[in-house]
Amino acid sequence: MRLLRQAFTGCSRVVVTKLHGGFAGSLVLKTDSYGLDGSRNESSVTKLGDAKSVLQEVTKTAQFTNHVGESAAQVQRGPFLMGASGKTIDANAATYKDFGCVVLDMAGAC
Repeated sequence: MRLLRQAFTGCSRVVVTKLHGGFAGSLVLKTDSYGLDGSRNESSVTKLGDAKSVLQEVTKTAQFTNHVGESAAQVQRGPFLMGASGKTIDANAATYKDFGCVVLDMAGAC
């Protein structure tokens, strides 16, 4: 929950729907966020999982976007990383025991 709050800071609300899938045990969510003025932002896909896997997802997404172009999936927010203690951590300190979250713009996939 803390990672979602961090990922959607500045939003008045977020509607979350669980999606199927997710490699390496990650939780995949469709997220519809709303600005402070109540306007709906574009739907996104949010992935939560262990910190190392989230960082790998960010790297792979960036590489894919470089090959395919900006019409492909892009990192919209994050990555956000948190240790088991609940404190924010840096990417270089992340392990598979820590937690991570990334919000992706899926280029019209939602």
